[in-house]
Amino acid sequence: MDCLLLHGWGSSNTVWQDFAESLSDFKNISAPCLYDLARSDSEGGYESLVADINKSIKSDTIIIAWSMGGLVATRLASLTKKIKAIVFIASTPCFINKKAWGNVIDKKGFANLKTRLANDTKSALEYFSGLIASGDESVKKTNKIIRNNLANEKNKAILSSWLELMQETDQRYLLQELNIPMQFILGKNDSLINPRLEDEIKALSSYIECNVIPDCGHAPFISKQEETSKIIKKFTNAKFS
Repeated sequence: MDCLLLHGWGSSNTVWQDFAESLSDFKNISAPCLYDLARSDSEGGYESLVADINKSIKSDTIIIAWSMGGLVATRLASLTKKIKAIVFIASTPCFINKKAWGNVIDKKGFANLKTRLANDTKSALEYFSGLIASGDESVKKTNKIIRNNLANEKNKAILSSWLELMQETDQRYLLQELNIPMQFILGKNDSLINPRLEDEIKALSSYIECNVIPDCGHAPFISKQEETSKIIKKFTNAKFS
């Protein structure tokens, strides 16, 4: 079984480097840079990005997707039977706070980040890095790792369009249509994804399992690498051994 790692908004694919070393059970591991794929595509849109990734998948694959990467993973799994499972890390099918979906971020939060990004891309990414690390036991350590793996400032236009994507996209209906095992891993102290959504997420499908890691923010695979790896290993062994 192969593994596809999909990074989140504001970070680069290099953010997976240390964590990928803990995924020894997979035959092949790939971690594409989503910005590079988006820039190289003549259409440059979200759907064409997903289509390009789909073309690159040659064997049965488990996706491990962080944050916004979960939106890409869900859409991808609706297009091909080669995706056998998805692990969502600090992700949600709907990022914005809605009625009966009590997430943290509202329209003002997205507007604030878009304004920061437009005025000073580097500063906006560093600000977002702080939000990611917030709630961790080792905030400074996590923040340093995230800052060392931020998206390149040249991707400003893509970053802006993906903020729009996260604000407007609600994939709950799409998630309900997926007949594959899905594991959600949330951080108890996440400032971007409300861990109290655990029950709502599990209610979407009988294929969904969910774990909440304590003393952890928006990047469990960094701050709680061992715990995250164990959850993934237990999940994959139960479904595919």
